Amino acid sequence: MRRLGVVGVACLAASGVLSCGQLIGLDDFRPSLGTGGVAGTAGASGAGGGSSGSAGNGGSSGVGGSQVGGAGGGTPCTKNAECDDGKACNGVETCDGNFCQNGSGVDCSGIDSTYCAGKCFETSSGPKCQLTAKDTDGDQHGDSRCQEATGDDCDDSNENVYSGAPEICDGLDNDCDGKGDLEEGLPIGGAQFKLETLTERLGGRFVAVGTNDLGVMWGDQVGGDYRLFFRVYDFNGQPLSAVVPLSAAPGSGGTTFQSNPLFDLIVEGDHYAAGWIDQTDGAPAAYVQRVARDGTLIGSRVRVGDASNGSSISLAASAFGVGAFFSAPNGSDVELKIMIVNPGGVLNPRAGLSSPGKLFLQPGAGFGGGRYAVAYSVVEGATAHLTLGYMDALFNVGDQYPASSPLTNVPNEAYERFYVQPTQSGFLASYAHIALPSTQRIGAAILDASGQYVCGPSDASTETAASIKLAGAVGVGADHYLVVGTLPPAGVGGISFVPFAADCTAGTPVPVIRDRLVLPDADVGSNGTLSALVYLDATDGTFDLMLRTFGPNLCD
Repeated sequence: MRRLGVVGVACLAASGVLSCGQLIGLDDFRPSLGTGGVAGTAGASGAGGGSSGSAGNGGSSGVGGSQVGGAGGGTPCTKNAECDDGKACNGVETCDGNFCQNGSGVDCSGIDSTYCAGKCFETSSGPKCQLTAKDTDGDQHGDSRCQEATGDDCDDSNENVYSGAPEICDGLDNDCDGKGDLEEGLPIGGAQFKLETLTERLGGRFVAVGTNDLGVMWGDQVGGDYRLFFRVYDFNGQPLSAVVPLSAAPGSGGTTFQSNPLFDLIVEGDHYAAGWIDQTDGAPAAYVQRVARDGTLIGSRVRVGDASNGSSISLAASAFGVGAFFSAPNGSDVELKIMIVNPGGVLNPRAGLSSPGKLFLQPGAGFGGGRYAVAYSVVEGATAHLTLGYMDALFNVGDQYPASSPLTNVPNEAYERFYVQPTQSGFLASYAHIALPSTQRIGAAILDASGQYVCGPSDASTETAASIKLAGAVGVGADHYLVVGTLPPAGVGGISFVPFAADCTAGTPVPVIRDRLVLPDADVGSNGTLSALVYLDATDGTFDLMLRTFGPNLCD
């Protein structure tokens, strides 16, 4: 072995490593311990013929195996110089007992052995260790988490991910530039189907995606009555049930619903649950109806309570039943009403959230991690607080709103419905705010499971002098896309996916439906593998209820 050189910094162009790390002399490292040396070579002679020497036992000195073969001899020597193989990285060979013994190699494990690795190189000045970023997935790009030597692989467990990698439709940031598949320009995937032709353009269409099918409900005028309808389809838009009327014909000249999307549809176990606000009894009230996957109504519709005029309803399912959230009159004020409709259709009332002089409007709810989250607007005078509150699955009064806090304060002008979706570690609360007379904003915030802000609220889309609607959000890994429908005063509009990253940074909107007269009321649902978008297309002079389905990455 050559003698040790001085500590230095060098770059070995011929080393074949990804990054040129710091070359450190042997004195900066420790001898290899616990691994032992290489087995000795077979003895050249001796009684009965020599056998291979055994490997070293890796003791505290890490001495290699003896070259002495059995009772015979190994490579004979009289001094250390006769054993030197000219290589420094494998340690200093010595002459011991007239036979050559292996040395202990240089340990180049480095400082951060989790993401970094070290390799010994032979140099003219002695052995040098170069710290490099580990390449666990074998894609020839080192782990970017190695602090001692820069790598350019942001996911060293996947050979398809590294800086400069071609972007493919897999839901991953293949080229490590912080952009998802759609932002990289991959085309929107999926297939599109026409479901029904309606007679009216009444606002609101909702979809819920099950494991093997999807449910769609919509409003239409039939025989002069405004009614709410439901149907089950497969993922290719083929009907699996008859069209089922959900709401009763209006009484006292009332209408079942208004122009706003005052209803909701969710999957609850092996069936669907629909909720809506109508005036069939002459005054606004909230109702819930369960529907089997073959379109059969399960029991009768349940009247869950009086509703304030113009309120929306939001449903979220847990093992205890369907949680219904809606605004209800409370004397001269309006409270956020909370009811549980048990699996048997029995009402389980829970205390609402009420405070004098405040209005609670347009709630949106979701269930995840064993708790409900609900977003809503609290109006105090000329200011409105967009608020997100948490409660446990049974709505225990003491735990009802332990983490309620305002998302943002804005002028009391006008609001669209809020949406709440569970994320990998909390909730995404999205909202639409109309700053009259012309500016409309779509935004969202991400919160963790304890109700603390991860980031936001952040605006994701702003439109001027246009009709804009929020249709919810769909998740791809840790990222989300807000689904936004836009209808300008003149011309045609469309529907876009607005990237909303895990740090609440909004990307460039990606058109999904373009150059069509698409009415902006739409809805999106997902079962974690397949996502579905329903909307109304009036381009050809008819009101066509449309379905577009997507794979888990939206580009498939």
